[in-house]
Amino acid sequence: MEALLRDLFSLASLVERVVQELAERLFAAAENAERQHHRAALLQAYRCRERWKKSDLPRLQLLGASTAAQRRAEGLTGRGRPVVRQYQPLFQSIASKLSSMLPLVDVRSSPYQRRRALRAWPWWPHYVEAFYRGEHASAKAKGIRRPSHYAEDVVAQALAISAPSVHMICGRIRRMRKECGESANFPAMTLSDFKKWMETGDDGFRTKHLSH
Repeated sequence: MEALLRDLFSLASLVERVVQELAERLFAAAENAERQHHRAALLQAYRCRERWKKSDLPRLQLLGASTAAQRRAEGLTGRGRPVVRQYQPLFQSIASKLSSMLPLVDVRSSPYQRRRALRAWPWWPHYVEAFYRGEHASAKAKGIRRPSHYAEDVVAQALAISAPSVHMICGRIRRMRKECGESANFPAMTLSDFKKWMETGDDGFRTKHLSH
């Protein structure tokens, strides 16, 4: 009995050490992720320094920008909205991102809310390219001249972006598909599908395409 208790105590001590080590590693990883997130935000702020305005000073201070950078912003006379993004800690940034995507999976959302949420969705570029392929195939079947240009134009209009943006996104997804077909294999979709999805929030439609 005494030997069993010693073994149980040793096991409990081992589990405690493992849990403590795991917690320390998770904490260190979280701290490192936050540092990287802050460093990236600071670098992004410095990259747009030629467009800084006086209104950027509070945001630079929140970021902990250098004294020289803050003095530069303080001495500016340009007015208007700040160009430096409002800094959010990593956890808060992730929570905000998730919150912005929720309307897409909430059947109570309005079409406008779903459209905005789709832009925040990680698969947004894949949807753009899938809509392009669907409209391109439809245009070819109808004998429309220059179907690629037509598809880019109608998709751009429906998604409130520019035709060159559609062209660029499609090129990026095609390169991904060439490198790894499984990383960019969304089935082609038409804008009528898109309209139905945005108006009804049809879960069956979304699930069918996300499952491919």
